Amino acid sequence: MIMQGVAMRSGPVPLLIVVMALLAEPPAASGAEMPPDGPDVTPEMTMRLNPTIGIAHVSYSQSAVVYFEGEVMLSRQPVATLVVELSATMDNGWSTTCAPAALVFSSNIVAGFHVTVAVPPRTLASEAGILSIVAQESGAAIPGSTSITADVTVFPYYMLGLAYGANSKEVAPGGKANFSVVVRNLGNEEDTYILTARDLDRLMREGWQVEMVQPAADNVPPNGTMQFEVYVTAPGDLLLPGASCDVAIEVKSRKSVARGPIQSMTVGFNVVLAGNPIEYPLIELIIVAAVLVATTASLISWRRRRKRKARAIDAGEAAP
Repeated sequence: MIMQGVAMRSGPVPLLIVVMALLAEPPAASGAEMPPDGPDVTPEMTMRLNPTIGIAHVSYSQSAVVYFEGEVMLSRQPVATLVVELSATMDNGWSTTCAPAALVFSSNIVAGFHVTVAVPPRTLASEAGILSIVAQESGAAIPGSTSITADVTVFPYYMLGLAYGANSKEVAPGGKANFSVVVRNLGNEEDTYILTARDLDRLMREGWQVEMVQPAADNVPPNGTMQFEVYVTAPGDLLLPGASCDVAIEVKSRKSVARGPIQSMTVGFNVVLAGNPIEYPLIELIIVAAVLVATTASLISWRRRRKRKARAIDAGEAAP
């Protein structure tokens, strides 16, 4: 009784499973078969570029050309002749040239090209651009393509110019002459400047004083200017009018000293002691008068000695 009850409760379960299995369609019998994959007529492309960062060495008057070498590579041999067109652009508008403009693949899977980027003169060192190169298959229904980018930066250069007014002045003894000089930054990066007066020790020994004054904040941006002053004080001692002092000031780019080549310019000033000899010259007239008196006294003394000698000779001849 117990076994029969168990059979009655468990018997329908296997039967249900069998029925469901018979009703289910086998996967192979559902619908039409999928066609096999066809040949890949657009081989995968990759691109390589050297260098990945190009540096332009421009100057104040000359542009620079940055040169890149590139290759387009296919992952496998093309089933037919494949033409890939190339285009190169800069995001900041600099001129580019790509040669050749099209690559032909048949038995080859690698083809080379080169790109040049023209950077205009006076381009700031802070400016940079991104070169983009696109390779795209030509004539295919679904063209394949690939692209690559590279950075183009500008190397800093240093240059300066000087502007000033009159470079010669007259001063009285103890007077001060002032000269203004404007320095213009003709480089492509911010710069500061070193001022040096030549032969300063010699000028000080001769009684001249030279002082240079420049702004406390002397960082000059590209195409910016800085003005400095040169003061020359004449000796207070009495000198003959026409005495002069020549001052040479060298202006040097500080950053060029650190990185080279050194950029510098020199400006010269002349200061002349003014005045009329009759106006200053009490001491000068005294000196001249003293020289005349001494010369006259010497002449008189010489004549007296000559007369005494002549008298002595006459007296000796007159004696028996």
